[in-house]
Amino acid sequence: MRQYLNALTAVFYPNVCVHCKQNNVVHAFLPLCFACASQIRNYNNTETEFKVPQTLTAVSVSVNSFCALWYFEKTKPVQSIIEHIKYGHNTQLAKQMGTLLWQHFEAHLRMLHIDAILPMPISSLRKRQRGYNQAELLGKTISKQLGIPLLNASIIRKPQQSQTRLGRSHRFYNTEGAFCVKTTAPLASKNILILDDVCTTGATLEALINTWEKNICKTIHVLVLAYTPLQ
Repeated sequence: MRQYLNALTAVFYPNVCVHCKQNNVVHAFLPLCFACASQIRNYNNTETEFKVPQTLTAVSVSVNSFCALWYFEKTKPVQSIIEHIKYGHNTQLAKQMGTLLWQHFEAHLRMLHIDAILPMPISSLRKRQRGYNQAELLGKTISKQLGIPLLNASIIRKPQQSQTRLGRSHRFYNTEGAFCVKTTAPLASKNILILDDVCTTGATLEALINTWEKNICKTIHVLVLAYTPLQ
């Protein structure tokens, strides 16, 4: 029901804040009012020096750098933005967030000499239901600006239970064997950027990286819209 109401709000009230549903949007990129936008907590990439967070120990050996735009907190504005992207059929918002990621991380991404972007795959069933993969939409601007491909057909994700309502420990069991590789050729000896909307435990990220042979990529970097801190 909540997802349905979010979709209706986006259609009939496009200038209303997607979080509080009361005030008018005041930002060019964020679909939020001033009060809700002020609640967003920025992820401090400078302080972390783009290192993998300690809570993501499962992937810390494989991933060379990690960056996020915001912290993800339940019932907060960032959750509303991501829900509108994933469930509200708001593809334009996804592209806007991709542009925001590019504007924020352009210098860092250019320094990494990324060869290709790997959007976090979703199952074919979920893509048919949703109509798109939000990670692919997030990556369009970065792909265009860097002149590099989106690897959206190299790895297949099998249907599985949604991670959204699972606890941290159950997420690892749920994602085990979730992916299968069609070809590793686009990954071989390349600097790869894995792109996703939210990173919580790193379970999906670990399952994805474990799908291909160890050290097949030259480097692996991760960029997400939001990171969920350990409570």
